[in-house]
Amino acid sequence: MRGRVAGVLLFISFLAFHLSFLVREWRTLDAAARVNGLLISLTILLFLSSYFLRTEPVRSAKGLWETGYPLFCAVLPLLIYHDGEIVRCFGPGHPYRESVLSLFGISAHPFLRWNVFSMALVLAGNSITLLGILYLKRSFSIMVEARTPVFDGPYRYVRHPLYLGEALAVSGVLLFRFSAANVLLFFLFLFCQAVRARFEEKKLLSVFPEYGEYRRRTGAFFPKW
Repeated sequence: MRGRVAGVLLFISFLAFHLSFLVREWRTLDAAARVNGLLISLTILLFLSSYFLRTEPVRSAKGLWETGYPLFCAVLPLLIYHDGEIVRCFGPGHPYRESVLSLFGISAHPFLRWNVFSMALVLAGNSITLLGILYLKRSFSIMVEARTPVFDGPYRYVRHPLYLGEALAVSGVLLFRFSAANVLLFFLFLFCQAVRARFEEKKLLSVFPEYGEYRRRTGAFFPKW
């Protein structure tokens, strides 16, 4: 129950923060950024609604690694998306402002700025995540829980399309918000998601024997051609 309440509060906070950002910055965003911002809002809203529509787990999450750790993984992309908000917390005269700017200072290199390729990654990643949620439906889970596995839609090709979509979207953001801190956060996010996927698969294998055959014929994050 604590995990469910924490998850609901987390996504409500995500949605409120992101919508407030869009309202405040809407006029300064270009058309592609506006579309992506709305896609992110819809994705977070679907995550939140899934908490109320999903079925009861066959096997629930237990312990810190299966409850708190997934929430930590979910927070990491937001730190990259809204690193500008982090910098604003350290205004002029703050003793740690220079240190924060050295970590989150955005590179001015022409190959690392907002461009068509980075936006394509962001839009493609968020679209894959959205499609994964729509197919996952009532089997959605943030915690490491076992619900009825889904084998159709994007799950026919990869076992973790949500993680693939999130990784593509975050990599696109990294291209035009390139900084030392964001590079570290990005690779930390990839590592954490890979560990999280192993926890989830171990839980599913312990409950659904057919998941073993599915696991042999599909890739974790990329299709097996």
